[in-house]
Amino acid sequence: MEVEGGGDFTEDDFGSINSDDNLLDSYEGENIGGPCSTAMSKLQVQLNDLINRHKAPIQLHDDIVHLFNDYISSDNFSKYGKLKTRKSFIKQLESTHPGVKALRPDNKQVTLHDGTMVTVPVFDARAMIIDILTNPELMMKENIAEGYDIFTGDVDEDHESNQKYGEIHTGDEWIPARDHYCKSDHNLPNGMPVALVIFGDKSHTDLHGALALTPIIFTLSFFNQNCRNKQNFFEGAWICA
Repeated sequence: MEVEGGGDFTEDDFGSINSDDNLLDSYEGENIGGPCSTAMSKLQVQLNDLINRHKAPIQLHDDIVHLFNDYISSDNFSKYGKLKTRKSFIKQLESTHPGVKALRPDNKQVTLHDGTMVTVPVFDARAMIIDILTNPELMMKENIAEGYDIFTGDVDEDHESNQKYGEIHTGDEWIPARDHYCKSDHNLPNGMPVALVIFGDKSHTDLHGALALTPIIFTLSFFNQNCRNKQNFFEGAWICA
């Protein structure tokens, strides 16, 4: 191949230019786009290479760039601050926010039918429910199904939204179930009824079906249908099978 102003251009040259090492070398000593552009360009080449090696979506590159640009332009940005590793950052969050630690699974030993022992992560369902109930972005009036009292589970029969089947509490078995589980003598007199909507869908991760993962996620029934269709209203975890 021949390039204008240059002589012959071979396939070996093409491969050399496309390598990340040569791309990084080509930025040395250049001043593309203003001061400090050399370091910024090298960072973005390395970021692109990192995303490719981990086979992550290409869009992740731009998402990370926007994230760092917002951080750099923030009022409390410090060039001397250093980011923590993922494990160190999670430990810091657990120490400053005790409620987060309850969401960490405990590894339990389980005996299978053939006598072998396996380790299974066990999540605290109560902590996960409380995490939803204490989330101010989710627990908003407009997110709650109309004609329903979240504290008692009572249904307003005169409300327009309850004149047809649609939400969980409009079903014929809602009030009987609420009365059975939440108003019996063995339950707390002022307990709050919290019904769960649970979803699970097994997904195979190999060609022969030997390895599989099952997401077990749930949300709370008093959220309206629009909210129950959104991922951020669900809690859950992946279970190996």
